[in-house]
Amino acid sequence: LFARTIFLSNGAGRYLGSDFEQIKRLSENGIEFWSSRDLCTVLGYSTYQKFSRVIDIAIAIFNTILPINEIITH
Repeated sequence: LFARTIFLSNGAGRYLGSDFEQIKRLSENGIEFWSSRDLCTVLGYSTYQKFSRVIDIAIAIFNTILPINEIITH
C-alpha cells in the first residue's frame, strides 16, 4: 500500500518503498515519528486545513462520551 517505483531515463525501475517509509523521521533518540503535514499529502488530502479538521474531529470523539453522529455534522 502506498508504494512507489520511479523509472530512470534508461527505463530501469527503482522501488522507493512505501510513502510512509519515505516520510518517516527519527528523533535524536532514534524514535520514529511522522509529521502531520507530510501525512496529509500521503493520505491524499488536498489541503492541510481539511486534514486538520479530521484530526480535530478524531480528538473530540476520543475526549467525549457523545455518540459519533452527534459530533460529525458533515
